[in-house]
Amino acid sequence: MSNTLAVLNNVKGVEEIEMLSPQVVDMINGFRDEEGNRKVLRHKDFMRSTRKEIEALENAGVEVDGRNISLVEYTDKKGEKRPCYRMNRFWIMQMCNKESALVRFKTQQYIEALENRLKQQQILTDQIAQMINEAVKAAVAPYIDR
Repeated sequence: MSNTLAVLNNVKGVEEIEMLSPQVVDMINGFRDEEGNRKVLRHKDFMRSTRKEIEALENAGVEVDGRNISLVEYTDKKGEKRPCYRMNRFWIMQMCNKESALVRFKTQQYIEALENRLKQQQILTDQIAQMINEAVKAAVAPYIDR
């Protein structure tokens, strides 16, 4: 499985994972391989399946929110721009509903591990920012008290 791009976004105070569809496809194929399933999911097939899923939901009266899934571009291995979807945890799991129980389970575990890792990075970033802020205050304090 390639390094999966995952971003932890803060939307309305809720942090959530976002991934691009090529990385979701890589993740699914990696888990399929682990379970012995040699059928490779192609990105173009995943894109078509995602479009159909969006259309089916919209036809059923469900509003598909651009904050949860949106059409964007990525640069492929040849350096060419290609369409893909940026999707949050909800849509990653929605699209994995067509996969086996093991792939769904492993995807859930993977996303939770990513969320935990990204949250730990955020905690460290916050701690560093606080230390810098305190150091700056201490450095300028002698000049302020004059």
